[in-house]
Amino acid sequence: LKHLDFINVHRKDKVARIELVQGSVEKLSEEDETDLLIVYLRKRGVYKGKRDSALAGLNRCGIDLDVLEGETKPQPSYRRHYKCWLSRPLHKPRPKGLEYKRLLVYEDPGEELTKDDNIVLDVMKCLTTVIGGDIQIRSVMLPLSGALLSPSLRKHFVKVTTEVCYHWMQMGLPLTSVRVLLPNDENITKDMEIFAGMKEKLVGANLLQTKQSYDVFLSYSVAESETAMKMSDYLRTNQPNIRIYNAEPTTMMSVRDRGVVSSHMDAISHSRMFLSLLSDDYFQNVECTEAFSIAYCRHFDEQGGFILPLFWKNCDLTPLAGRLVVTEGIDCREESLDKARLLLDGILSMLQTPDSKVKPDTMSDEHSVRSTLSSTDKADTLLRSQLTVADRLMMEKQGGQQDNQHSQLFNAADPGEREDDRMVNAYFDQHWKDSWSVDFGQLVFGPR
Repeated sequence: LKHLDFINVHRKDKVARIELVQGSVEKLSEEDETDLLIVYLRKRGVYKGKRDSALAGLNRCGIDLDVLEGETKPQPSYRRHYKCWLSRPLHKPRPKGLEYKRLLVYEDPGEELTKDDNIVLDVMKCLTTVIGGDIQIRSVMLPLSGALLSPSLRKHFVKVTTEVCYHWMQMGLPLTSVRVLLPNDENITKDMEIFAGMKEKLVGANLLQTKQSYDVFLSYSVAESETAMKMSDYLRTNQPNIRIYNAEPTTMMSVRDRGVVSSHMDAISHSRMFLSLLSDDYFQNVECTEAFSIAYCRHFDEQGGFILPLFWKNCDLTPLAGRLVVTEGIDCREESLDKARLLLDGILSMLQTPDSKVKPDTMSDEHSVRSTLSSTDKADTLLRSQLTVADRLMMEKQGGQQDNQHSQLFNAADPGEREDDRMVNAYFDQHWKDSWSVDFGQLVFGPR
């Protein structure tokens, strides 16, 4: 690979990098090994590409996407929501020069190339979901070749890719490297000029400041505007000083007209919580799903507690939203304000404790904070004050079920006591069971 230029992305104590490189997808050295290669398909099921495309490069290396798809068995929800599927790990030994661990395949549903900039946004939303799960991805290669090869399209995608990746990574998406790959034997002067212009623009902008301008970022679709106003009124009635950012999206403006990264990003970075009303209308609006994905980057960076989703209407949840509803939110179907108040009251309770959010400089030195406490009571008070709304919400949801769960686990009237039960009772008394028992059926596996 020929390294042309780069942009450093600073977040907290880490530095990531967006690189502009030139070369071929199948001619990487071992030092250039990359976790993920983005592959673009003009149509689902069409696995033959132009000579200079990433798809053609894979074919030359003996990688058959048709076979790989069959072995991977892509998740239908990823295809529905992101138009992407993630391959299984490529087996070693890999073909020489093909130094990628996995592929992320984007299947164009129609005229995405000329209609809008949804390709890059869909890829980033899918990446955010994948990284939020249990798959470790730190480096990505995005080749602008094949269908993306024409100079007019390529220079536009250089701008879009650079801008989207920069903001997602700066907000907290834990990628360390994104490489934008330009083809060989092409005039790339204009692409380099565009990348240099984006570098000057992005590095000069100080989007992420330390102060928080809003308490709640309220994200909803146009169809839920009336409900959102009722919730805003409820919060303001009980907390007159609350600062709410109402992010009602536009309905007619295209992504390209309004800009790839919406104006809401700055408000998301300066809010304490992100409250979203999930419905079909929400997931069909690009601006809503974009805001949700950006918010999750910060949610991920803060190890949870930022996004508070309300499952407002029955709909096809994205894989990411489905995880968060279970671990962080409330199921309010269908449009139950009474159930939503549990979450709204949790927000109000959180805001009544000004210091409940741990400051960045103290989070990294938790041991020294606790060492200053002179008693167990003080330690308990500190830990309770640091609970997020999601933590409190989970405790509230589980509190009413706890006694019943313990009763079902240990106190069931069974006339014939099993040998295992007698062994347990010999070592663990009822107080220990009530305090420490775990019903493994209640465990939820997610990004937290």
